Amino acid sequence: MTGKNNPVHPTMAEENITIKKGQEFTIILESNPTSGFKWLPKFEGSIINLVSHDFQSSTAKRIGSSGKDIFTFLAISSGSDKLKMLYKRSWEEQFVAEKVFVINVK
Repeated sequence: MTGKNNPVHPTMAEENITIKKGQEFTIILESNPTSGFKWLPKFEGSIINLVSHDFQSSTAKRIGSSGKDIFTFLAISSGSDKLKMLYKRSWEEQFVAEKVFVINVK
């Protein structure tokens, strides 16, 4: 089970997350917003909701340094949905990376 105390650090192309209705879960992705790229979540919205999105810079406080995007979601109803995280620039249609999570809410 993945919950607020056990954030997901994706390493595979697709990952399963099983949680209970009313439970929050967190996804952490490496990011570098100074390059214009950012992670965008895509999901239906009837199973989960986005609660918050924060950026945590790396310990090196240099201009252009990378960090982590931290997304917290809430399971709002039972069922399954795919959460796609797309890494792209807002002015471009194509994404350069994609992480897919299968969300199962009990």
